[in-house]
Amino acid sequence: MFQIFGWLGLILLQSSNIPQVYKSIKTKKTKDISLHSALIVFFGLVCYLIYSLIEKDLVYIVSNIIGLAFNITMINLIMRYKNDTI
Repeated sequence: MFQIFGWLGLILLQSSNIPQVYKSIKTKKTKDISLHSALIVFFGLVCYLIYSLIEKDLVYIVSNIIGLAFNITMINLIMRYKNDTI
């Protein structure tokens, strides 16, 4: 019954990534987004995903996979647009 809070948290937290990804794609600008921070988040999510898989916690497994997808997208956008001065 209390898993609803986990799923609700997953939806709220992961949907918070959508505006940044959307804006970066739309404007093709990422110069104010730290690649170092994105990489730290990436490795943190990988560690947390491994832990979630070991614990077999579906809410956290799904959340970490979605988080990794957003994070990998942002890292790719940062790398793609890093030299653009438009």
